[in-house]
This record gives sequence, C-alpha cells and structure tokens, in this order.
Amino acid sequence: MKGIDLSPLFDGLNKNSSASFINFNDYASIKNGSYGKLMKAVYSESSKSDSTDKTGNKNTANKVNKLDSTGLSKVKKEADALKEASATLKDEKFWKNVSENNDTTKLTEAVEGFAKKYNAAMKAGQGVLSSDVTKNADTMTSLSKVMSSALSKAGISFDKDGLMKVDTKALKEADINTVKSLFAGDNSYGSEIGNKAADMAKAAVMSTGLYTSDGNINSSMSAIFNSWV
Repeated sequence: MKGIDLSPLFDGLNKNSSASFINFNDYASIKNGSYGKLMKAVYSESSKSDSTDKTGNKNTANKVNKLDSTGLSKVKKEADALKEASATLKDEKFWKNVSENNDTTKLTEAVEGFAKKYNAAMKAGQGVLSSDVTKNADTMTSLSKVMSSALSKAGISFDKDGLMKVDTKALKEADINTVKSLFAGDNSYGSEIGNKAADMAKAAVMSTGLYTSDGNINSSMSAIFNSWV
C-alpha cells in the first residue's frame, strides 16, 4: 500500500523557528520507512532483555545495557568512580588528618587511587561514539597538560597516551601543602577533574537514550540506524 504523504501538514511551519518541534530529519526517515525499521531493531533488541530464570522469575535486564554497544555504561561507572576519588582528596577533613599525623601513606594511597580511576575513566572514554563524552575527556587531558609542571612537584606525570603516573617516592617526599593545593578546595586541579568526570557520566547517560536533547538520534544508536537505512 502506498504511504500517505503528510508533507502538506508541515507547509506552514518555519523550519528555522525555535517554536517548531518537528525534526525534519526524523520526518524524512518516517517517509522512507527507515524509522520503522529502526524501531523494529530497537524493540527486537530490548525484548531480549526480558527472560525467565530457572525458578520461573522474570528477569528484566537494564535496557541501557542491552542497547549500549559502545561502552557508555562503563564510561559512567568509571567517571563516577573518578568523581568520588576527587571528592576524597577535596575534603578538608582528609587533609586535616593527613597534616596532623603526617600520614604520607594515607595521602599516597589516595593520590594513587585518584590516578588509577583517572586512567580508567580516560580509557573508557576512548573510542565511544558520544562526542560529549569525548569532549569531557579531552578537557581533562588539556587541564592536566596545563597543570603538568605543578603536578610534577607531587610526583605526578603523564605518559604519551595521556595516562597518569605517580612516582610514590617523589610523592612521599613532596611538601604536603604543595600536594594539598593541587587537590583540596573547589578551585583545585582535582576538583576540576571531578567536575568534568561528573559531566562525563551525565554525557554517557544522555548518549545511551534513543534521542539527544535536540531530538536527533544519538550516537550510540547511529550504528543500528545506519545498518537498517
């Protein structure tokens, strides 16, 4: 059966108007049938998330994980972990304890933990299809380059891939106040990295949905869409 041409209904709309809620790219997809094929692919995949275990209980897996073929769930997990590591080093109570007890061991463990989570988040962000995730990772890399000289005084450096390395001996010998200036407070390097990690986690969540905030098909679904068009 020949499809119905709905274009006359949209003739009066200004495509450039901010009041228009029509996404004409999606409309074109509806007309040529590719949108319908995409929906079949999506719902076919998501229907696999419902299964029954041996006890007869229905097991509904997270659709985000089923549709997430680009590592976005891992990005969120690692970015959240980096945000938490940043919060630990930002806390004044942590620094009071370290300073009063000259606890270089606790400080070293916290900085090494931060570095480990920084690297995990950066690795997770590499190669994902979300430009918003990549943008936040790039910002963290740029900030780290800007602060490289100051970070080196705490035994922190970066390899050719932008991953963080900690010289434990240099860190323990560094002045505690120097290290504190890098991680404590709202405007420190560590705090800014934590903020970008939070942004990265949010970007990963937004990218796992079918649409972005402007109504376009998001990056994590583009591979499925292209395979059906």
